[in-house]
Parts: sequence; structure tokens; C-alpha cells
Amino acid sequence: MFRWTAWVLILLGSFDFALAQDVIPDLKGVWTGKGGAIVIGNDPFRPDHTTSSGTPHKADLDLTFTIKGQEGRLLWGELSSSATSFTKVFAWAIADDNRTILGADADGLYWLRIVSADRMERCYVQTAANAAKSIIASCFAVDRLKQ
Repeated sequence: MFRWTAWVLILLGSFDFALAQDVIPDLKGVWTGKGGAIVIGNDPFRPDHTTSSGTPHKADLDLTFTIKGQEGRLLWGELSSSATSFTKVFAWAIADDNRTILGADADGLYWLRIVSADRMERCYVQTAANAAKSIIASCFAVDRLKQ
């Protein structure tokens, strides 16, 4: 009897988990995070930290992502920083697993993983094929601001 009951509970739990994964998360709102980045070349968020093209430096970032719109799995918004008035627009798309997000801005690529309803791990890379000729790599968590 115990084995049968255990299997039923396992199957029901798996079914509930599968249903929860089918719901596309609503990510609209303001997300903030602090973390580091390796920058080689010009740092768009810290113009005073420009280095030669071959010299890397660590930049401390304080970023805000405002997701202004969402239609199903498609998201768009604006990135800003407290260090400067510089802003960037971005476009993201949520994968079928409802946890992975891929996206881009004018000169770089994003990979995000939804950790919870109010937390995402965000990674960003940029190659030197941009106007500033800078290379950037960064990963850190961002949290949704409570309204």
C-alpha cells in the first residue's frame, strides 16, 4: 500500500510541476542589481574608466532594467545606471522552459535565468565589434523592485 501511495504522490507532484512550467512569467517592472564586469576598452557606464584596447579592468556596476512591455514570451525595455545618464534599449525572449531568457541590445548579448518570481541571474557579453570597440563580460543577480 505504501509503494502505491508514494507513486501516486510522485506522479501528482510531477504533474503539478509540469503545469507550473507552462505558465509564462510576467516580468514587467523594475529590476536592479550590483556586480562586477571585466571591461577591455571604453566603459560606457564609467567614461572615466577608459583603458587601452588590451588592458582589462574590473568595473563595479549598479544597473537598473526597466521591462516596459511584454507580449507572451517577448520583452523589451531600457537599461540604465546610477553612475551615468547613459541608457540602452534591449529586447529579450523567454524560452519554452520559462526560465531561460536570451536577448540583445545595440551592441551586446544577454543570457538570463529566472531564479524566482523576483530574482534573475543576468549575464551579458559584448565583443569589440561596436562603436566603442570595448569587450565586456559580466554576470550577477538582479531583483525586482517591489512597487
